[in-house]
Amino acid sequence: MIGVVLAGGLSSRMGQNKAMLPFNGMNLLDYMLDLLNKLNCSKIYVSGDFAGYECINDVKNNIGPIGGIHAVLSEISYDEEVLFIPVDMPCLT
Repeated sequence: MIGVVLAGGLSSRMGQNKAMLPFNGMNLLDYMLDLLNKLNCSKIYVSGDFAGYECINDVKNNIGPIGGIHAVLSEISYDEEVLFIPVDMPCLT
């Protein structure tokens, strides 16, 4: 299974990039990536543009999470299932 953290939004309501907000001793993006790592995903991507992470940038901007889903599905092969999780749901188990 391929894991993807959807983190490409503008965070316009938050006023800052919510992926970098602190949570449990790390930022939300790292926390959600750690969650996917625990699932033993064969590959993990970040939908968005973050230095130091394996990212897939949105092809179509300003259309919300569907833009990230579209970009990722356009870049990967369909040999595996894909699990998308949002960056801003740290209570996800």
